[in-house]
Amino acid sequence: MRRTILVAAAVVAVGCAGCGPTPTKPVAGPSASAATVGTVAATSTVSPQHNRSATDREVGRLLALAPLPSGATPVKGPQRKLDGPAMGTPSTSSLIDLHRFWQVPMPMAAVWKVISTHRPTGLRDSGSSEGNGGFGSTEGIAWAERDTSYATGLQLSVSVAANAGGTLIRADGQGEWLDPRPMRDSASGHRLRVTVAGGCPEMRKSTVGVSSPGPGLNDALLPAGTPTAGLICQYGGLNSAPGFGLVRHAILAAADSVKIAAEASRLPVEHQDDVETSCPEADGSFYAIALSYAGRPDVDLGYVATGCQIVANGHIVVNGGLNLKPWIGPLAP
Repeated sequence: MRRTILVAAAVVAVGCAGCGPTPTKPVAGPSASAATVGTVAATSTVSPQHNRSATDREVGRLLALAPLPSGATPVKGPQRKLDGPAMGTPSTSSLIDLHRFWQVPMPMAAVWKVISTHRPTGLRDSGSSEGNGGFGSTEGIAWAERDTSYATGLQLSVSVAANAGGTLIRADGQGEWLDPRPMRDSASGHRLRVTVAGGCPEMRKSTVGVSSPGPGLNDALLPAGTPTAGLICQYGGLNSAPGFGLVRHAILAAADSVKIAAEASRLPVEHQDDVETSCPEADGSFYAIALSYAGRPDVDLGYVATGCQIVANGHIVVNGGLNLKPWIGPLAP
């Protein structure tokens, strides 16, 4: 199942020292919602409880949309034949799952036909499942809706199993509420510091991320304001020679700096909590981006472009990537 690491867990490449920052627990306090052009960050006062409550309400609404054949009557759970959602249970503490059971005096095939051909209005097909476990065969189907500002993974799933006297039905409304508090970049170790005026250090070595002094970086990747210049430093990983050395760099004009800053500011700080996932292989390659702002020290962004992609400023970590191809190419194989 699709999952991203946005959680209280290390985001580092397996077998790779110094591959990037480590997000841990969320930073206390308000979060930042990304601005559009110019990276003027706006602070949000949305609380975790607000998002949790909104998700709970939406999950309840989804559950009420379950298509049921005539004659279905509620039964109390749990039911061993349908002991989980049709599409499985995401491994995150942000999950909200509301479910109910019904019994209907109809053959399983007839019940399945009714359910599978009546997609609820406003939802899209999300997947199907079938099983033949210790309690007999099962069929399942799921429909999803778009992510919202407060939740992801919103879906309705329904599964059926033959039961004494007819068919057992289980319906689940599911959603994963988003924690609006940024994750803290708390990796311990040496950090890379890059400035536009100072240029790119030749070696990154075993740095754990970047360092950005100055205010306004605990709630957003970038401060309020518009960058006036920039610099991209591209460092190789385990497969480059010399390892963790500077591969190439690009000096950015003001307009290009604004474009990169705007893209970084659109990366959401909202995240699921305690997600378990696996990442593609990471080789430790790394981008350090320095952006200059009037009246304050340059701000550094560290971008881990392989594995589970993350961007960090030395204070917080967000999930996602940056398109740097217009200014600097991919690493050589």
